[in-house]
Amino acid sequence: MPSKKETAARATEIFEHCSYPNGLNANTAWLGIYQALLWYESTGGTELLPHIIDADKLRQPTYKGDKAKGGSRPWIERARRVHLYLCEKLGCSSSKVIQHFDLLMRSTGYEGLQRQNPLGIAFAELVAHVLRRFGSPQIANKTEVPAHEVFPGVSLQSRSANPKIDLVAFKAGKPVGIVTTKWSIRHDRLTDVIDEAITYKSAAMRTGLKLPCCFVTNEFDPARLDKLLKAKVVDAVVHVNPELVTQVCRLNERLRELRDIPYLISASTKW
Repeated sequence: MPSKKETAARATEIFEHCSYPNGLNANTAWLGIYQALLWYESTGGTELLPHIIDADKLRQPTYKGDKAKGGSRPWIERARRVHLYLCEKLGCSSSKVIQHFDLLMRSTGYEGLQRQNPLGIAFAELVAHVLRRFGSPQIANKTEVPAHEVFPGVSLQSRSANPKIDLVAFKAGKPVGIVTTKWSIRHDRLTDVIDEAITYKSAAMRTGLKLPCCFVTNEFDPARLDKLLKAKVVDAVVHVNPELVTQVCRLNERLRELRDIPYLISASTKW
């Protein structure tokens, strides 16, 4: 299995060589992240749709009598709209667009592996890569940073004995921002994200620092995103492409406060 370093390097190489019909910039970086990491899911038949929600919700419902079992027609329709959006942005036909996605896991050394670990490593690294490429050159964005190196001498209330922060921004050698990344959020792990932000903010205060904490995700479930937004613990909940959630999937009413990658880049220059 490729190492973390190899996965990070492979993901950034793929990102740089993805298709960008309008050029690679802060506004189109999401398209490279998607081509590297987003995959398509079978609905149970011949149709393949982008994996934007738990797999069971993308299955075609089966019927017994008048009752539907399994699947979710609203989410299947949303995934179809996301698919058409991706076709439009890539200038690609519906039948060929899938070839542009899941490039990391389809690359040599990754085929057949479970995607959970490579996905998490690659996602954090790609967020850092985008910040390095388009953000302030005065800031060093590092991934997988041991929390005790950022908060020396502080006892952290963490589930892990040696917690690591997904991404830390340093300026002149001092931490100036924290970014937690999760491609998706299990419903039973929402409180973990909130608790982590509280832990790091409290630790920062005890060391005399005021660090902005941001959370970057590709979660589409409105209830999960809404809970994070309402918690008001993180300074920004950033989605890889919030337009897909709010407009394409038509979940705008609850999720207007979602931020995008250009916002994160701009915010980070002020850290």
